[in-house]
Amino acid sequence: MSLTGGLTTLVTDFLALKSRRVARLAALGLAAWVLVMTFFGLTLMFGCLGLFLALEPSLGGPGAAFAVAGMTLTLALVIILAAFVALRRRRRPRRRPVVPVTATPPPGTAVPPGTPPPGKGAGRSVPVAAASGFLTGFLTGRATDKTPPRR
Repeated sequence: MSLTGGLTTLVTDFLALKSRRVARLAALGLAAWVLVMTFFGLTLMFGCLGLFLALEPSLGGPGAAFAVAGMTLTLALVIILAAFVALRRRRRPRRRPVVPVTATPPPGTAVPPGTPPPGKGAGRSVPVAAASGFLTGFLTGRATDKTPPRR
């Protein structure tokens, strides 16, 4: 057996083992997702059944069924919309912002390339940061000064 033949068999054996490993991991991942989705479906089914039984005395049989169906339809539409947005973002490449070309700055001033002109959007980051901080505090219900310091 020549050196080239030995290396060729070694490489093909390695690639065969590697492809079997990748296929096994993919099959295990798929089985795990099927199991997770099965239990998620069962959870939703029993949750809807419990909701139906809770609403049935006040709304009656058909009213409770329509209420549960409407909530399930709303949840399904939200999931479909989230998947659509996630796939749309993944497909489109990110575009770089187009910086408008302005007149040349006066001599002696150094303007880094890509900076917007002073009148356009120069002070927008401070209100956006303040609003996002307020919204985060509002949604979490905690103020930053009340949290204990990290050790």
